[in-house]
Amino acid sequence: MGDIATRISAELRNEYVLGYKTDDTRMDGKWRKVKVKLSPPPGLPQLTVHARLGYYAPLQ
Repeated sequence: MGDIATRISAELRNEYVLGYKTDDTRMDGKWRKVKVKLSPPPGLPQLTVHARLGYYAPLQ
């Protein structure tokens, strides 16, 4: 059980949350695509990105 807790702890310490603010201020309820790219420096282990594909703009 200790090994599992250690691995979970290490993963949580290496997570990041990014925010996004669009320049498109239209409040039309349309789908907006979001694309996240990861360009890791050489020598890092395999990295994974979990991101939404987009969002719906708010309505007026």
